Amino acid sequence: MKKEDFLLLVVAAGKDEPLTPVQLQKSLFLIGEQGIPEIPEEFYDFQPYHYGPFDVRVYQDADTLKEDGMVLRFKSDSGNWANTVATYSGRKRAEQLKSQMDPAVVQYIENVVDWAQSMNFRELVAAIYQAYPEYRENSVFQD
Repeated sequence: MKKEDFLLLVVAAGKDEPLTPVQLQKSLFLIGEQGIPEIPEEFYDFQPYHYGPFDVRVYQDADTLKEDGMVLRFKSDSGNWANTVATYSGRKRAEQLKSQMDPAVVQYIENVVDWAQSMNFRELVAAIYQAYPEYRENSVFQD
């Protein structure tokens, strides 16, 4: 599997609820930290940034998935950022990917996304910093 496949799985796990940038970044970060065998070697390389673990390639890959018709990316009503949601084609592709994976890994991805979506921005960033304080290094976030 490619890293873009995991990005699609994360977005599709949001069901019809778009993922904010922080939810997308932190979900992929947590999945990468889990040591899942299916994770490719060239997975995202998260670095400490303004709001914790960040890799700009997440957004580049999301834009590629948009061009491929797998996701929609649109400006949020509440801010100047792009939310991401799976299209019908993206959800179908995600189902194909999941059928080839260990069900426990699929469940973990879905649980991570549910967890990330259950919190607001402040709560999510604070929870990541609590579990991974080394990613607070370049933070502009004050909790």
